[in-house]
Amino acid sequence: MLEKPAVGRDLEKSQELLIPLLQDIQDAYGYLPPPVLEWVSKKTGIPISRMYGVITFYSQFYLEPKGKH
Repeated sequence: MLEKPAVGRDLEKSQELLIPLLQDIQDAYGYLPPPVLEWVSKKTGIPISRMYGVITFYSQFYLEPKGKH
């Protein structure tokens, strides 16, 4: 049986954790700042396009700070 290389498993694990990771970032900043997303992409190997796909799919994520009421 062929196994995925360790790097592939790490990337797969990172993608499984993408939503909780994005939630943590948004909790810290109040939104998802593009420079932080780029940094996370480089560190995890998750393509930025994949992140934006998830971010724009779920209405819980914000790419801009929310205004104060």
